[in-house]
Amino acid sequence: MINPTMILFRKEFRQNGFIYLFPFVIIITALFFQRTLSQMLSVTWAKNFAIAIPIALALTYALQAFDLEENSQTRDFLITKPLTLSRIISIKFYTGLIVLLPLTVIWQLALVPDLIQWPSLHNISSFWFLAYLLLVLLVYSISFTIAAWVKGPKKLLAAIFASTVGVLWFFYGWLEFLTQLYFTSFTENSLILLVILSGSLIPIILLTKGLLDMVQGQFANEFLPDLIRRIKPYLPVLLFPVLFFVANLCHRPEILPFNSLFACFQGSEEPFFAVDISKQPGSDLYALTDTRGRLAVAKRGSSPTIIYQGEKDTGNLLSKIAWSPDGSKIAFNENGQIKVLDSSQPEPTSLIKGDLAFWSPDSRVLLTAEKVNTIHDPSAGYPVPYNFYQLSYLATDTKTVYQFSENLSFPGSSMFWHSSLNIILAITDLWEIAVMNLNKGRVEMIKIPPPKAGPIFLTKIAPLDKDSYRIAVFTDLKPTGASNFRYNL
Repeated sequence: MINPTMILFRKEFRQNGFIYLFPFVIIITALFFQRTLSQMLSVTWAKNFAIAIPIALALTYALQAFDLEENSQTRDFLITKPLTLSRIISIKFYTGLIVLLPLTVIWQLALVPDLIQWPSLHNISSFWFLAYLLLVLLVYSISFTIAAWVKGPKKLLAAIFASTVGVLWFFYGWLEFLTQLYFTSFTENSLILLVILSGSLIPIILLTKGLLDMVQGQFANEFLPDLIRRIKPYLPVLLFPVLFFVANLCHRPEILPFNSLFACFQGSEEPFFAVDISKQPGSDLYALTDTRGRLAVAKRGSSPTIIYQGEKDTGNLLSKIAWSPDGSKIAFNENGQIKVLDSSQPEPTSLIKGDLAFWSPDSRVLLTAEKVNTIHDPSAGYPVPYNFYQLSYLATDTKTVYQFSENLSFPGSSMFWHSSLNIILAITDLWEIAVMNLNKGRVEMIKIPPPKAGPIFLTKIAPLDKDSYRIAVFTDLKPTGASNFRYNL
């Protein structure tokens, strides 16, 4: 005996065979001409077709689902045994979806293959393909529901209107959801990918289930109170955008990576993911650098304003930024060159080769350190680099340079210059503080017992007052109390 479910599946495929197969013929033809004529479509037109065709197919497949039922040719079959009403509606829904989703993927592969990527928070453009699949799912699900409720030519306009409202509702919430992920510290891994996919699909799954129940209520001729009772469990999903909007208002980073994630998707705004930060003395203004070689300033609660775009070579990264004590200049390292940007100048001045720079109290002299060699200590339980630095004094006005006769060496790279005492504080990767007197050429080592043995991920030294310092030691990228330690000196 043949399964009734398979009978209905075959009926749907046979009944809609032409509109299911014709798009595959179009794709094969397009691929043939694309290969034969080298580039039949421009990039812009290819992207337009890749967007428009699957959306048109979603509307077509969904709106024709109940064409025969409205002509009363098979309506009796919908409400009689051997299949339940919900099973029949589900078969009709998933038959079109089984054809639509592969077609959507194939269209993207044929016309815009570069846009098919796994979503990554480090690359906003990587969300394009996932966003488009979600769009097709939404349009199909909403149009399928409209096909059951609206008869005649009006159902196309109704489907377009309802799909527009549904798409605006969902993508507003989805962008707020992604914004929350950007506002939360994260480590890019498979768990984050699972969170992204779950947060994207769960609202659509709940919405689709509620819509299919509405279709079932329509064919069962239920009255409005019964219909509301049927879909009540799914109504909370409508709060999806509100919940994440409120969450983003309550949990915002001090410096925002962007004003609008939607603008980033459109390309009208570039996100700013800071990798280094320095506070302007006596102000709440911060200088920041990002992963694209840009220098920006920002106040708390705002997004950065770009003040300098570094060299656009691959891998260019501005680092080791430092405000002058008078707050008028910013020193930073760009590709091994110490540069200074004055607030009165549009472009920075390149001063000297180096990796680190420290300001004197009068903002006129820089102590620079250029890494000239690195060796590793194999006796440690983990790789410990010994860095050798060439130190120099540099007058920023005259560009006069005084170079130290001997190199400075210690295992690590985090340093701070106490200019009035002319000493350098350095955090070594052996959990020691090196206090180096530049006048006497003497080094004193202060042991800081680590809570757990292991490599140091990052250190920061900041003055608390005239002769005391706060030293922060991070053993992991994750901002947890178990991996962050602070010492007062």
